[in-house]
Amino acid sequence: MNIRYLLAIISTTAIIALSGHVLAQNAIYYKYVNKKGTNVISSRIPSEYVKKGYDIVTFDGQLIKSVPPELSEEEKAKLKAENERLKQLKEWDTQLLRRYSHPDDIEAAKQRKLSQNQSRIGLIDLNVEKINAEIDLFQSLAAEDERAGREVSEETMVSIEKFKKDRELELEKKRQKIEESNRIIEEHDRDIARFKVIRPNQK
Repeated sequence: MNIRYLLAIISTTAIIALSGHVLAQNAIYYKYVNKKGTNVISSRIPSEYVKKGYDIVTFDGQLIKSVPPELSEEEKAKLKAENERLKQLKEWDTQLLRRYSHPDDIEAAKQRKLSQNQSRIGLIDLNVEKINAEIDLFQSLAAEDERAGREVSEETMVSIEKFKKDRELELEKKRQKIEESNRIIEEHDRDIARFKVIRPNQK
């Protein structure tokens, strides 16, 4: 064996060894915990461990990427609910910034709506007063009939019942308007509080 042939073999072996080392440096490995709780580093990861989370590392153990465990159904539901909450919060913020430039604007809008609602309640109160007057009138007619020993007419009784029902309808409208006023206060106060959070310099 001559020297040139020997040098060629040595050179080829060195190149192969160097290539293998370079390939090893460029390869990625998976680091996971097996059933025994032991850390394992391997070029492959069994499918049963993928859902439990793992790390992708270099040949010398340097972290490239960490893959978290797959979420449980309960965790997925919580994450979905949280994402929906954040989405609604973003929409709320967008609407507030689009409609108002200062918390005082929200307070003014609240007072306008409350004033309008109070005016409607005032009209309802007037209607109730008129209905009460009609009821008093027909009840007086019924009392006169009774004092005179006459049977109260059916027309009088029907009228009294009708006006009582009308009064109850008006009172229900009033209750609804009062509830609406309470909602107006609560919603606008929440808007004011939220606006101060997203624009803290405009308190």
